[in-house]
Amino acid sequence: MDSEVTRQLSLLKNKGALTNGVPVSETFNNTTDSMEAIEDDLLVPSADSATNTRARDVIGNKTDAAVSVASTTASAIAYLKRLITNSIIATGTFTTSSATVPADTGRTEANDYWRGSWLLPLTGAVALQPRLIVGFANAGGVFTLDAENPLTAAPGLVTYAILPPVFPLQPAADATTNTTTPHTVGNKADTASYSRNSANSLMRYLKGLHTIEIVANGTFTTSSTTVPADTGRAEANDYWNGSWIIPLTGSVALQPRLIVDFANAGGVFTLDSDQPFSAAPGLVTYVIVSPNSQLVPAADSTSNQTPAHVIGNKTDASSSGATASLIARIKELRDREVPTETGATFTFTVAMGTTETDVIELSPGTTILEIMSLYMDFVNVQGDANTPTATVRKYEKVDDATYRRVDSITVAPSSDPAVEFKSWTTGRDTKITVQMSTALNANAGIPHYRVVRTVA
Repeated sequence: MDSEVTRQLSLLKNKGALTNGVPVSETFNNTTDSMEAIEDDLLVPSADSATNTRARDVIGNKTDAAVSVASTTASAIAYLKRLITNSIIATGTFTTSSATVPADTGRTEANDYWRGSWLLPLTGAVALQPRLIVGFANAGGVFTLDAENPLTAAPGLVTYAILPPVFPLQPAADATTNTTTPHTVGNKADTASYSRNSANSLMRYLKGLHTIEIVANGTFTTSSTTVPADTGRAEANDYWNGSWIIPLTGSVALQPRLIVDFANAGGVFTLDSDQPFSAAPGLVTYVIVSPNSQLVPAADSTSNQTPAHVIGNKTDASSSGATASLIARIKELRDREVPTETGATFTFTVAMGTTETDVIELSPGTTILEIMSLYMDFVNVQGDANTPTATVRKYEKVDDATYRRVDSITVAPSSDPAVEFKSWTTGRDTKITVQMSTALNANAGIPHYRVVRTVA
């Protein structure tokens, strides 16, 4: 017991004693038992005592062991020891003073043992300044602190405490563990993922989406509204056709434009001529975004894999074939609707005499033709000394094999030289012949003219 307490109790036991010359009160009845009772209240209980009758029992003994579970027998000292053990999990003295990598060669724990805990100098220039331990090396007992929040000064070779983690650190790259929120969030070094599963972090999914959307990036080495270039590109010709290019800074920052052609030589991007950049972008950084539109196919392409193939190219030739595009078919329909004018001159010679001679032959094939008009002019026969008449006959392969005459007109060129066959429609081979009643005295040209439309 404290020596001063013992001295005061001895004075109180002696009735009539003086303290500094002043009479002592006689309230205690001058009994040894009363004084011993007071003495007992001031003594500490035994270590880890379960007694609970006096204030000293509640306070406890300095040597009480820490308790982890609340009970009706533990002292305040026992609870405080547990709290201090939970709050300070280790102590030591720095042997290396550093704001970023202080060390204590007395530490023997394994690598990363203290990772995630907090380091707290207890004295010195940065006393009580907590800093996060992001790495611990057994060799040399080196603590690596958060690089963005080091100690504000070298702590000195002072004592320190290690506090338990307040929050977990990020997991390793591509970790598949799934027990804490940081596992779900992931690590900056996570690789992109393109599949859904129960092991991927948010960072892996985000990188996957980012890679799918932004497929490349670079810096322009040529600034142009229509043909910007990046000589650092090494992809093959047409590699980026159909993708979109977006400058990230400069006068046209974030202005997306369609790449219609890419040339490996010089890394030249040819942009949609109808939608070039509104100004030269400058020698700025850019990204290439994955295609979200289709370019036109080559002319007369027979591919049939995308809507663009079905629609076709403006230069597609007229066609109704099985692989023809809509453009080709529309042109073919237009060709049917638009009449074709054909004019020529047939020379009827003296040697032909009175032989019936073919002058015009039409073969519709698989189509149906409308001969809108057909004219012949015998004006060059008018002055022939033999004054022949001319018979013009129209034939069709009615049975699709043999020509049959279906019409004829006889004219006297000297008085009425023109011949007209009115409009007719046919799907069979047709021919027009001419026969003179007498041989000509001299060769004569017979002009003829027709207007034909394909209707089916």
